[in-house]
Amino acid sequence: MNMENTPETLYGCCFAVVVTVLAAAAWYRHRYPLVYESFASNLSSFSSSSSSSSSSSSSSSSSSSSSQKELTIRETKLIDIGPFIYKGKIFIVYNPSINYDKHGKLLCVARFHSNIHTFTQQMTNQLRPLKNADPVTESLLASVPSINCVITFPLDNPANYSFLHNFDNSHICKSQRLSLSPKGFEDARLFTYQSQDWVYAHYYGKTQQGGCHKASLPTMFMLQSPQNIVELRWAKMKTIEKNWMPFEYDSRLWFVYSLFPHVILECDVFTGNCVQRFSTETPNVATLTHPYFAQEYVGGGAPPKLFQDPNGLVDPRRPNRSYFLGLSHIRQSSPLSPVLRKNFFYVFASHPPFRVVGVGMPFDCLGDTVNIEFGTGLVIHNNAQVYISYGVNDYNCYWSTLTLNSILRSIAFHN
Repeated sequence: MNMENTPETLYGCCFAVVVTVLAAAAWYRHRYPLVYESFASNLSSFSSSSSSSSSSSSSSSSSSSSSQKELTIRETKLIDIGPFIYKGKIFIVYNPSINYDKHGKLLCVARFHSNIHTFTQQMTNQLRPLKNADPVTESLLASVPSINCVITFPLDNPANYSFLHNFDNSHICKSQRLSLSPKGFEDARLFTYQSQDWVYAHYYGKTQQGGCHKASLPTMFMLQSPQNIVELRWAKMKTIEKNWMPFEYDSRLWFVYSLFPHVILECDVFTGNCVQRFSTETPNVATLTHPYFAQEYVGGGAPPKLFQDPNGLVDPRRPNRSYFLGLSHIRQSSPLSPVLRKNFFYVFASHPPFRVVGVGMPFDCLGDTVNIEFGTGLVIHNNAQVYISYGVNDYNCYWSTLTLNSILRSIAFHN
């Protein structure tokens, strides 16, 4: 049957195409909100200069009216460490975690990894020779593919780095020795427990029970004695466990296991045995209506820190209360885009059952053209300034300065 190209036929085809495109866009926005927003933001940058100038005046007036809820980053700095080259192999340093040590100095631990996937030819001129490595670490780096080590350094002098000595060839499973699967400790976090410096990290290798853990196993150890590794376990362990967030309360060690619901574990620092103590639902604050916060997109980040709220920004009816400030992340990927990872702040009560009282929106530190900003460190200085450290695109280390008041004003609280 022949169909004539009548105006009605053409209009009908065009209408069907438009409806299909709009429906696909709506589905994609619902399924991958973070990817969609990033794409839409990048697309808007191509607007003409005339429309840009006209819109800037309106946007500036709009932003000034909502300035109380905007998160302001005062300063951002690159942590100048890596990439390194050793015996022809390239090693990247990223996902830094900062904390005050017992001397009041900002110390950093970070992931040291042979991550060639994030390295490009344009970065060749940034390579620097590896120094300060001990013989055991040198042997690992030279002979074992896809090795992860914990590197530590003062934040004000990254060149004075060293490696933690808690992983060697004896910890590698035979089946993993020549494979590209991860080995060692990755994504370490610094935290303080009973006035001592501790490290939480994800472990790949032989376990203390004689098995082989090919997926990430939560562990912790004291910074001064990293060989004494405590493997963390609880009744509902999954095959892959990551991003538990440690904090101290009443001289006991607790971990935020999940945010939605807010599940809190208490762990024995000697045996590593953990028990779920609390599980509370997150209050219905305004930010959580955003599709960013679908449960599968949310994960842990930096160890929470205690702060005082003298001005009642959390709850005007109850000034001078203490709370914990947390830094977590949303993660999203789609078949059409790379992984996107951004951070957000949240606040929870400083006493059991540690209910969440407020959640902020995801934010950019380096701009919305950066796909991955993964927060792994958080420090509060004099109850006024907040320092966060984070990995960028699985390649670089950065840290930023914010004010505590700016953070609290950007969070939607449940009162």
